Amino acid sequence: MKPKISLVIPAKGRSTRLRNKNLLKISGKSLARIACEKALKCKNIDNVYLDTEDSRIAEDCSDLFKEGLGLIKRPKELATNFVGGNELMIYEVHSIPYCDIIIHHYCTTPLIKTQTIDGCIKAFVDVGDEYDSFFTVEELREYLWDKRISPMNFSPKELPNSQDLEVLYRETHGLYGIKTSALLKYRTRLGEKPLPIPISRLEAIDVNNEEDLEIVRRLTNGN
Repeated sequence: MKPKISLVIPAKGRSTRLRNKNLLKISGKSLARIACEKALKCKNIDNVYLDTEDSRIAEDCSDLFKEGLGLIKRPKELATNFVGGNELMIYEVHSIPYCDIIIHHYCTTPLIKTQTIDGCIKAFVDVGDEYDSFFTVEELREYLWDKRISPMNFSPKELPNSQDLEVLYRETHGLYGIKTSALLKYRTRLGEKPLPIPISRLEAIDVNNEEDLEIVRRLTNGN
């Protein structure tokens, strides 16, 4: 039986590093709206929800409610930097009709494509019970050092070619998905058996500061 899948776009109004981040525009559209429009085009998602406490964000996407976008009105106490993704996803799953899989897609990854979202969902569904959750990653095959100035994935005495380096994963904010049963059992947005799904370096860009925003605008010829 095909699982029922809901995707939620968390979009709080307050942000620290980049003010009003989710309302910043690329090519005339806010980051929140870009995420909502993209998700609504996905074929492997049954329901799409915007989760926000900010009336400005809800108003910016209000015409999309007629196209099937749902709204989760987040309480103010859950819209602070002290509330993490785990607690937020648990609140959301109790705020919407039942789904077998719930997914977070953050507004700050505007370059991830609709086809990529659909592909990640299909990859997770296809593995069945082997994994209970998934998240998007960027593969790093580079010479990496930790803060103690110790090499993480190579030996300086035997320098491998870069293509032969051990691959490490950088977690992105593109997608986090988990079976509802695992979410409620472990109380985390990634369960005990998460599946890392690589996406391209461009799609993995996360807008957290002015430099990130400028990069994305240049790549999209937006402003």
